[in-house]
Amino acid sequence: MGNENENSRRIILYIAIYIIIIASYTLNSSYKCARAGDYFSLSGMGGSSTGLFAYQGVIGLPLGSFETSGPVFRAWGKTFAFNYRTDIIDPNVEAMPIKGVIISAQAFAVEAEAGYQIAGPWGRFALLAGGSYRDYLLSPNDNRSPFKGNHFGAKIAVDGALGAPEGFGASFNGSYITGLEEYWAQVRPRYRWQSGLEAGVDLAAFGGTNYDYGRIGLFASGFDLTPWGAEKTYLGMEIGGESAFDLKTFGGYGAIHIGFGF
Repeated sequence: MGNENENSRRIILYIAIYIIIIASYTLNSSYKCARAGDYFSLSGMGGSSTGLFAYQGVIGLPLGSFETSGPVFRAWGKTFAFNYRTDIIDPNVEAMPIKGVIISAQAFAVEAEAGYQIAGPWGRFALLAGGSYRDYLLSPNDNRSPFKGNHFGAKIAVDGALGAPEGFGASFNGSYITGLEEYWAQVRPRYRWQSGLEAGVDLAAFGGTNYDYGRIGLFASGFDLTPWGAEKTYLGMEIGGESAFDLKTFGGYGAIHIGFGF
């Protein structure tokens, strides 16, 4: 029965993520005529020495754009991997505990949030609040893990950038989800050219109950694919190193991102 419940939860998550993906592409035609504001689809995937991660998101600014003040909403479907160390204890107390076992976890999540953005010559800042549902695949199975079962949590997020549209500046984003106390924080000092292409340093920290990671690397984004027939479509990438602080491990990571405006 336990495996059936876990499979049912994952099927629901897959359906929700699929809906977000379909919405990202169908909204393009649905909103193309007679609408205000800007709408974006963001997709990405990558990997590290820990495992694979991927996401699909929809961002809406119904009364403006990233350069103006107004409401903003976002929806995400994502998966990501992390490792943590624990002791495996037989629930029937028939076997000796196995100490220091490394658990590989793959998270599957659906998130939605809404908030407000203020913008000016100095940059922009958005504060959002919403909710999250997460499920985790653990290998080997950890029967005492706090990650087992359904996980609903409240979410708070920030997103913004400092600096003029051209030249030196920095972007930042972060989030915190209650329950398993999962967090994400990223800062990207960068230089942006008139074309919209930007490059810089990628700094990030993320974690939660039983795990904490850090990243440092380089990124480039804003490659405009319009000359190749993909209107309002932009490509980005990043590469660097990732460390699991609790496990004292270090490895590489890399990712590719693509976004388009409706």
